Amino acid sequence: MNPAEVVFTILTPTYNRAHTLPRVYQSICAQEKVETERALFEWLVIDDGSTDTTGELIDRYQKEAAFPIRYSYGPNKGKSLALNKGYDLARGEFCVIADSDDAMAPGSLRIFFESWFSLPPEKQITCAGISCCSMDGYSGKRMGREPPGAPLLTETDFLTYCYKNRWFVEGWSAVKTGVFREFPFPEIKGPDQFVPEAYSWVQLGRKYPFLVLPDTLRIIFFQPDGYTLNPKANLRKQARGRFLYYSANINWNRDLMLRYWPSRYLRDLLQAARTAAFAGFPSGSALQSFRARIDRLLVLPIILFSKLYLILESVLTLKKAEPVKS
Repeated sequence: MNPAEVVFTILTPTYNRAHTLPRVYQSICAQEKVETERALFEWLVIDDGSTDTTGELIDRYQKEAAFPIRYSYGPNKGKSLALNKGYDLARGEFCVIADSDDAMAPGSLRIFFESWFSLPPEKQITCAGISCCSMDGYSGKRMGREPPGAPLLTETDFLTYCYKNRWFVEGWSAVKTGVFREFPFPEIKGPDQFVPEAYSWVQLGRKYPFLVLPDTLRIIFFQPDGYTLNPKANLRKQARGRFLYYSANINWNRDLMLRYWPSRYLRDLLQAARTAAFAGFPSGSALQSFRARIDRLLVLPIILFSKLYLILESVLTLKKAEPVKS
């Protein structure tokens, strides 16, 4: 199979999620058939070093499924690098990321397919993909408000639409595989190599327009040990990758933030400074990550204050750990 023969690669990066993968699989099996000259979809599972029964589970699915399933196993390197590997291996024209704790609503791929091919050919060339809404799998409620004006093709790039309407929600997308490949995640050193998915979005979303749908097609079941439900712990644990995201967003989209959402610009400056301090970056090297001189001037005192805070925190922790003298 080559990219022209598959419309969608459903891409699932996974690590020790054999207990949640059946939900993803069942939702894929439930997708409606679409009349098309090429295969509608394939399922590509990137196993990021699982030590549970994920391999055996996928082997069983490969034998019983009526659609192609591919499985790639490698050492644990983090979700972002697993996505890079998936983009390289994907055979679909589009990639649809279905996390290992997700499910796809019935008819999702049909809606993506029909919506995309309703666009004029000249719009398909310039547009990067389709964006829609997600719902909480436990409450059944849509996450965030409906995208303003949807369905629509954004007038310019996707990020301008998001900032102008202050529409930032847990969405879902089908994106041209070639576009994802334009913006791979960097490999970082350290015990946790996680880089937020938003790192690539703040770049590709600023370059390309998107078709925005009001439909709620992704069903999310956040796990207790997942990234989303542990933001405070992960801010420090994943400081290197999160600094890359915040600095990238400021570099690519500071004009949009200052025009439409100044408080978000200030928030990202604060988070960039904090994560630089948490990651132990020298102040000089952290400042070099920012293109604009004004950003460097604003972020420097916050970095220094954050480092001072960490020193004081460490001293207080040591004092509390000292044995009480009798």
